[in-house]
Amino acid sequence: MKTVLIFDMDGVIADSWEACYPCCKNFMVSLNQPQLCSQEAILRLFEDNFMTSLTRIIDPTDIQSESFLQLARELNEAMTLAPCFSGIKSVLKTLSKDHSLYLVTANFTLAAQTFLNNHQLDCFIEVMGADQSFSKVEKIRSIAKQHTDRSVYYIGDTLGDMIEGRAAGVQTVAAGWGWHDAPTLSKGSPDYFIEQPEELLTFMKY
Repeated sequence: MKTVLIFDMDGVIADSWEACYPCCKNFMVSLNQPQLCSQEAILRLFEDNFMTSLTRIIDPTDIQSESFLQLARELNEAMTLAPCFSGIKSVLKTLSKDHSLYLVTANFTLAAQTFLNNHQLDCFIEVMGADQSFSKVEKIRSIAKQHTDRSVYYIGDTLGDMIEGRAAGVQTVAAGWGWHDAPTLSKGSPDYFIEQPEELLTFMKY
């Protein structure tokens, strides 16, 4: 029986920190939050759901829709330049032959589609971005409900991914090559930890 593999994009498939960081920094500037402009501060926001972390600091009513629209535009452009992590494309194409692959990201759906199209990655059944829901828990659960007879895994690279995957009731796989280091990821008690993309094939018993 096919397994359901739900992937995060940034930090798992897309080597996109250098592309995304300036966009996130500009977003914080637009919100008048200079204390959140450093790389370290932005990475800390991903220690939980990004919007949950942000709205602990900023009143949600102070976040203007135009700021999100500008962030979406900048990310869409930035993702045209983001490379894939070495080895991940062939891994995804192999896995998609025998398993059901989905993409759940905190990035915007259009930016994700731009990246996937640029790298000719058409192996995902559905792509779900922040414009569909800021909550990865909701998106992961909606996929899992379609496959109640299958094992479901969420592969992510941040502490927030591990927290949301666990909250959604699926098994979590920490990708050790992404935005958060192993000690940070371990705080989310991932079910599995892999250090390189190719280990996904071993994990799935190829």
